[in-house]
Amino acid sequence: MKEFRVCYTYDSEIKFVEIQKKQSVKPEEVKQEILHNLLQVKDLVSTEENNGRSHLRYVRVMEGECGEDE
Repeated sequence: MKEFRVCYTYDSEIKFVEIQKKQSVKPEEVKQEILHNLLQVKDLVSTEENNGRSHLRYVRVMEGECGEDE
């Protein structure tokens, strides 16, 4: 399995998600899948603990080792 780390940057926070795909999958294919899924969502916001709203600004897909600090 190939591992990818996806970084979602909102107005006031950054979230990382680690995903695994088949070995033959390229980072561009992962980006396209994520963008397709995001386009299906009507409201690209994150609700923060203080009930504020933060809009999605940037998505980055990085190929490599997940959980390097373990």
